[in-house]
Amino acid sequence: MAFKSIMFPDNEKAINLKDTAPEYFDDLNLDQIIDSILSDKRLEYLRAYYYTPLASGKIIAYRQMILKELNDPDIFNPLLNFSEEIRSLESRRTQICKNLFSEAEYRKTFLEKSRLYSAAFDYCTIVKGIYSYLKAKNPESEGLRSFTQALSAYISSDDFINVERETCRLRSIFSSLRYTLNINQSVITVKKYSGEKEYKDKIERTFQKFNDDDQAIPEIKKSDYGFAEHVEAGILNLVATEIYKDEFSQLDEFCSAFCNFMDPLILLFAKEIMFYISYSVYMDKFKRQGLAFCIPELKDDKFSFLLKDGFDLALAEKLIRCGMKIVCNDISINQDERIVIITGPNQGGKTTFARMIGQISYLASLGCHIPGLFASLEIPDKIFTHFEKHESVLSLEGKLSDDILRINSILSAATPKSLIIINEFLASTSIEDAVIIGKLILNKISDKKCICLFVTFIYDLYETKENIVSMKASIEKENPEKRTYKIVRELPDDKAYALCLANKFGITKDAIIERIK
Repeated sequence: MAFKSIMFPDNEKAINLKDTAPEYFDDLNLDQIIDSILSDKRLEYLRAYYYTPLASGKIIAYRQMILKELNDPDIFNPLLNFSEEIRSLESRRTQICKNLFSEAEYRKTFLEKSRLYSAAFDYCTIVKGIYSYLKAKNPESEGLRSFTQALSAYISSDDFINVERETCRLRSIFSSLRYTLNINQSVITVKKYSGEKEYKDKIERTFQKFNDDDQAIPEIKKSDYGFAEHVEAGILNLVATEIYKDEFSQLDEFCSAFCNFMDPLILLFAKEIMFYISYSVYMDKFKRQGLAFCIPELKDDKFSFLLKDGFDLALAEKLIRCGMKIVCNDISINQDERIVIITGPNQGGKTTFARMIGQISYLASLGCHIPGLFASLEIPDKIFTHFEKHESVLSLEGKLSDDILRINSILSAATPKSLIIINEFLASTSIEDAVIIGKLILNKISDKKCICLFVTFIYDLYETKENIVSMKASIEKENPEKRTYKIVRELPDDKAYALCLANKFGITKDAIIERIK
């Protein structure tokens, strides 16, 4: 089957991309992660790919292998250059054609026409170059192998051969043209070259004395739209209409026949490969700090979730900017364990831990590598989150009622393959009521057999059952005020460490009285 996309295997149907982020993005700080990945506004078109999780393990594995191959700089750098060159060429081609087919006659210059043929020549060179390179590298991933085969077929096609033949023919014609330029005040005349004396060497010798041998002359980057363009266009028009009419008539024919010289599949690849490149660049900022990324093993037959040295990407990026240490965490739950109750002192990393699991599950569903030394997980069919939201004064419902309605909506839509993350639920009611309501909700989740991470300050919600796991935010035993930010598999306790926090922030009774004095 013919290659169709670097985002989907040849025999897999492309899915409809989503224009908006999933509802849980803000809760999991995935919005911050994707914004960072797409900080270059030219890559905004990729956002739909990052908004669309996959259900097919085959597509996920397809992407994982391409991303793995891009870890090799000898693959990454050529593909990045190819993508940038092709996308730049398409931008040039579009602007040139816009000018050539505009109603303004002054835009339809031979200079503009020559730019189209020049862009087509560059295109053929770039496409053949990347094909030769990839063929020599012999890519391992299915995606890059298929693209290399597609390139082989394309450069052998009549469409490509015709474009290349005509650009080479025109290049040969125009490289042989010679003319003289006579400038007399404001009057310019052109005529065919007839062996007149050249002044190139004399001009260079004249200006040589202005060259400072101790200082390198900065290179001036060429521009397609440089200084005095109207003068260039006017001179070329004289050459084309007065002395080389037949030759330039062939340029007119080329522009009519090959205005759309770029193959849609080549352009699509150049755009889509930036999904992998953008994520590779994003991962690299963490790898430079010694943090690991891995390809998660996907489990379909029976559930398990194993993670070694994972971390919250959004928080880690902020900590890197501040030069602060990043704490990694582990989790291990088997096929019989479906609910994880996470308790412990405030500001101990409970919410960050839950967010990390959500981020990793989502990124894995895109086919991305995930933060951690090792991971084995099941891709959720849906992700649901319930995080604290500010109560609206316009709402006719109370905070508790709103929370219950939101949870009920989640449970109605959840399946055994869903992931539910609940953070600090039931803070608006008494502890006694919260325990009763919380256990009822946990029973409903248990009946659904879905995976749930339940972050709570209510340690009484934990019950000793084979499908419930207790994890706890740990502290330093010698200094209870100091959090380790490690979430460990331990039974909950009834310690809130409120006095430690009060001491830390100077709000104990004695401290307040002292300030009043």
